[in-house]
Amino acid sequence: MIDQAKMNQLKEYGAAAALELRGEIAAALKAQTDETLRAVNGYFSDRKEKEKALSDRIEALKDQKTELEERVANYAPRLANATLSGDSADLENIQVELTNLEAQKSAIAAQIGLLSGVAVSGDKELFSAADEMARALDQFWTETLADLSTLAIFADEQSNLWRQVANLSTLGGDLMPRNAVFSRVEAMKKDFHEKEGVNNE
Repeated sequence: MIDQAKMNQLKEYGAAAALELRGEIAAALKAQTDETLRAVNGYFSDRKEKEKALSDRIEALKDQKTELEERVANYAPRLANATLSGDSADLENIQVELTNLEAQKSAIAAQIGLLSGVAVSGDKELFSAADEMARALDQFWTETLADLSTLAIFADEQSNLWRQVANLSTLGGDLMPRNAVFSRVEAMKKDFHEKEGVNNE
């Protein structure tokens, strides 16, 4: 915050000091903004990694399900042969194997359904840290804008004073006009010389 001591220092050292302070304030604001953004991006990166892990798992399960469906479909010729030949032992084996494959397919489909419905959030600690930094940045931003506004007012005041110094046209209001002064000087000279002439006679 810009206190009275800092304002006195700015008045003493002028625009160069004010410009340097403005640069320091802007640099501090940028540093805190960058740090907060890194923390927020860290939260989203963590969430993205978790979403990718889920997505990768769902894709792997879908591949397994497709493979199981192909294996089940491949039983058609064997099932037909066992049925036509009346091979009850093979029919029983096929039944057990298909039941096992269908159970696996069902379990995989359930996993796909469950994982597809999961809402993923980022790490709680990363969120808390980024949220705290964001709140600190908000307060710092408010204070910084107040400081920059104070500097802008100071700069306007100083600029106005320098404009007054540079504006020679305002001198007429402060001084008696030149011609009036010189006409009074001429009147004085004339009066003096006239009176001196009379006194010398």
